[in-house]
Amino acid sequence: MAWTTGRGRLPRELRLQRQRLFLHVQHGDTPAVRQLLDAGIDPHVRDGNRRGLLHLLSLVDHELLLPRLLAAGLDVHARDVDGRTPLHHAVAIGPSALVRALLAAGARADVADVHGRSPADLVRAHRRTYLADLF
Repeated sequence: MAWTTGRGRLPRELRLQRQRLFLHVQHGDTPAVRQLLDAGIDPHVRDGNRRGLLHLLSLVDHELLLPRLLAAGLDVHARDVDGRTPLHHAVAIGPSALVRALLAAGARADVADVHGRSPADLVRAHRRTYLADLF
């Protein structure tokens, strides 16, 4: 289904729901994201780049949303169109607390994206040396 893969066409109303959810995520509006999840929106949604809510946790309050998303069965090893996992995204732009939380949730640090880069490689590439002790 296009909702969970990010590929293919969705009915207009579902497209609008997905768009609304991802806009709230992009703007860091954690209460609105929680409200949509409370209203029953499926958290397994993916965008056109196959990123799910776990990939974008660095944009919202991950301490509130990560446990809820994991309880809903979201996969910490899910890959986007570039083969990046939520841990790749967290290492690139997220706070160190999110990186730690994903590792504690079982995220693997040895998974390479389509360019052959692991999260540890991204620590060096993005000069986030304060994360080096995690890898």
